[in-house]
Amino acid sequence: MKKLKIFPKTFLYTFTILGCIILIVHISIYFLFPIFYLDDQKHELNTKANMLVESISRVDSSSVESVLSIYAKNNKITALLKGNGSSGDIKLGEQLEIDKSSTNNSIIIEDRKAVTKDGKIITFQIISSTEMVKEATRITLQFLPYTLMTTILFSVIFSYFYSKRLVRPLIEIAETTKKMENLDRKARFKVHTTDEIGEVGMQINRVYEQLLNVIDNLEEKNQTMIKMEKMKVDFLRSASHELKTPLAGLRIILENMKYGIGKYKDKDKYLLESIDIVDYMTETVTEMLTLSKIQEWTSSDEEICIDSEIRKIVSDYAILATDKEIEITIDIENRKISMGKAAFEKVISNIIGNAVKYTDNKGKINIYTFSHQLIIENTCIPLPKEEISKVFDIFYHRHNEKQSNGLGLYIVKTILDNYGFHYSFEPNGSKGMRFIIEF
Repeated sequence: MKKLKIFPKTFLYTFTILGCIILIVHISIYFLFPIFYLDDQKHELNTKANMLVESISRVDSSSVESVLSIYAKNNKITALLKGNGSSGDIKLGEQLEIDKSSTNNSIIIEDRKAVTKDGKIITFQIISSTEMVKEATRITLQFLPYTLMTTILFSVIFSYFYSKRLVRPLIEIAETTKKMENLDRKARFKVHTTDEIGEVGMQINRVYEQLLNVIDNLEEKNQTMIKMEKMKVDFLRSASHELKTPLAGLRIILENMKYGIGKYKDKDKYLLESIDIVDYMTETVTEMLTLSKIQEWTSSDEEICIDSEIRKIVSDYAILATDKEIEITIDIENRKISMGKAAFEKVISNIIGNAVKYTDNKGKINIYTFSHQLIIENTCIPLPKEEISKVFDIFYHRHNEKQSNGLGLYIVKTILDNYGFHYSFEPNGSKGMRFIIEF
């Protein structure tokens, strides 16, 4: 059996409740109206009798009959003046036929005694027919079917609009969550009220916003991982080619030294050259291992005071700078950035290392901050534009220089790109080069 949806359910529940209430009300009217109406008539007749007693008390005994007669005619009742001694009862007003032996008389009788103005005690009865009660009850019962149908029709209309109004937000929530299930980024619940349903809608929107943010973060991290994996593959290909050449050269040198061929008979000279090749390959392998740690370095950030950290790194190059008589000046604001400490140290170390390495003897290195920028300048012969565009390429050697493995600035680029920091490497006029990082 097919389950009813929420709107038909709500409509049926509401209509059933209203229908039961309507039936109870109409049945109550059917049975209770005659009783209440009769009680009301009794109360009214009792009030009239009391008023008549008060009226008689203001007239003489000779005027009692006329007072009762006028009052009976005006109120459409029968007044019976009780006689004393041999005098009989006197009926005044409308004459009602009363069968005293019957138990089904439809009349109301009120007995009263009154004292006239001249002190005489008068006994009288007022009698009212209940035919009006029966007539009113009959008319009321004739209208009950019409009122029943009218109220049922009203309950149908009311149940429809009430159910529609009640379940509309729930239907909107269901439709919206279905769109959210399909990751429709425009799906949002339109909040029309500030009640509990509106609050639920706002909570759904907030949860969906958080879900989209989590998905975006995961997607971003996934793309980063894919990019890193691709970079690793490209790196391994380049590294294998980069190491293959010096290894082949080293083998040739050692083989020629072994057999004493030509110039390689000078073993002392070529042994030193072989050691240089081994040192170069060792440094290259070390940098390759560094690259494999970049993802680990950039996964945990911390607050870093750039002033103190840069001064520590500069102190590591103090001996080399002193040998070249290089003057290093540091003017850095005491500010903090959020970054992996190992990643920060590697970036700054590689940049300062290159600056010390390529700065002229008795040259200068200036390290300072400007706005949100960290600037490292050194005096040297500026690089041409075509060469600047290649210095960040993996295993790029400047002018076929074999003292460099071509990984330093590539590592710097990889780390800064991973953090989304903007950077540039450009000539500083004719005085040298300048590296700028925007944190």
